[in-house]
Amino acid sequence: MTQLFAYRIPDKFFAPHKVVKPFFARVTYSIVNDEVKIEEVSFSETAIKYVRMCDQLMADIRATIEGKVKPVSNNIHPTVMSAIAPYI
Repeated sequence: MTQLFAYRIPDKFFAPHKVVKPFFARVTYSIVNDEVKIEEVSFSETAIKYVRMCDQLMADIRATIEGKVKPVSNNIHPTVMSAIAPYI
């Protein structure tokens, strides 16, 4: 199942330019075998002109998504997980 994530691009990727209005990247990802698979990263036309260090940017995007979307361990029964989920 493909999902979307709006990633705010940190200002350090636009150096030496000053960022007045924040830029966002639209990230399409899916979770395959408990791993996050980034399928597509989309930038606005303006962001593409000024963004730097794309390799480091991709590493930051992957780390952010993996930090927010942690796959549920397969060791917990779905019934038990649904019962304790509101308290986690």
